[in-house]
Amino acid sequence: MSEESQGKAEGTAGRAVVWVVLGFGGAQVLRLLSSLILTRLLVPEVYGLMELVFAFIVALHLFSDFGLETAILQSRRGEEPGFLNTAWTVGVARGLVLYVVCAIGSGPVAAFYEEPELRNLLLVAGLTSIIDGFCATSLKTEIRRLNQKAVISLELASQVVTVGVQIAVAYVEPSAWAIVFGGIAGALVRLVGSHLFLDALRHRFFIDRTALDEIFNLGRWIFLSTACTFVGTQADRILIGKLVDLSSLGLYAIATRLSSAVMALQTKLIHNIVFPVLNREKNKLEAGDERENEVLLTAFDAARFKLDFTFCFGCGLLLIGAPIVVDFLYDDRYLPAGPILSILSLSLAASTSLNASETLLFSLGHTRYGFYRSLARALYVVTAVPLAHHWGGFWGIVWAMGLNEVPVAAVIWAAKARLGLFRFRVEFRSFAFFFLGIGVGILASLVLVGEPYLFVEITE
Repeated sequence: MSEESQGKAEGTAGRAVVWVVLGFGGAQVLRLLSSLILTRLLVPEVYGLMELVFAFIVALHLFSDFGLETAILQSRRGEEPGFLNTAWTVGVARGLVLYVVCAIGSGPVAAFYEEPELRNLLLVAGLTSIIDGFCATSLKTEIRRLNQKAVISLELASQVVTVGVQIAVAYVEPSAWAIVFGGIAGALVRLVGSHLFLDALRHRFFIDRTALDEIFNLGRWIFLSTACTFVGTQADRILIGKLVDLSSLGLYAIATRLSSAVMALQTKLIHNIVFPVLNREKNKLEAGDERENEVLLTAFDAARFKLDFTFCFGCGLLLIGAPIVVDFLYDDRYLPAGPILSILSLSLAASTSLNASETLLFSLGHTRYGFYRSLARALYVVTAVPLAHHWGGFWGIVWAMGLNEVPVAAVIWAAKARLGLFRFRVEFRSFAFFFLGIGVGILASLVLVGEPYLFVEITE
């Protein structure tokens, strides 16, 4: 590749990073504003109830994920009308099926948790599956082109509407319905915007057998992976909802939402920047080129250093400072979420290097390791959470979830070692950044409150 072409590619990726960060920052400011207002209007039990709603709907989406977005990003045909119309048709059908399953399952779920309101909440919240199914594939093709400005502008518009509706409804009727109606309003904005304001293909129902085969061949491992991902990421909510009261689940939900903000930025950078860049480098090579591993590893290393410094160091700070953050943001009813967030920062730090490494493996064509990773976490969660509750109650569960990346590390590191991609220096660097963050956090808390704030909160 010429120096001029390389400069243009780096410039495009650089602008994409800026837009991802700005867009994410704007979205998080909106979510924080919403959270600060809603937690003063709603009690923790409402968040616990909505956590069960979200867990069930996420379960449906993950158990039916055939990798449509990944297929559009990765396929050489990812911008052909026949391929995109096929993907859109499959997405519409999937959304309709998801809602039918949601409607059928709403009654049994409400009965299982002995919460009658769950049934109606699921019937209405499930409508987002249909709405999202009709969204144009432009949401994916713009990411493929690294045109983050258009996508993020639409995401922010959707978020503004979501937050505005949630606050307005909660002010009039402080209940779980405020969150549900806000989510539907935001989904409608995303639907309309994807067709009218992005560079969208005029979609029609169409099936290209070759495209369909390509989508499902790629999606078989993604389907298995996401099915296990549900268990690994949502089973804790489902189990906690049955093992403890809704108030405790609500506190756990607040902590996980704060940790999810960090995870969301990490995932966006990896999925919207690192993954497209790796695939662009791969597509420049001829099929079977022996330099593939070397070229992708070089591109990956540059991105990995920045990710490790930003997130591993930041998570070290968060481990110490989480109670300060929660104390500053929320009223006394939500203070226990601080130590919960501190413990969950362990999982956040580990996920940085592991998510990036899985993306590298995926780009090299080793898609099965995403499934192995999700399976390892799923088996861990369904085993560890009940045992942790038996031995340590609610806080035992929190510690178990803080360590949920341990079995994942075993899978990903073993895969990298087998393929000649594991380097101790790079992995050690992640730990070094994390402990550096802890050290800085301890020094800061000593200056601010006279002793590490985390331990003050846990022992009081």
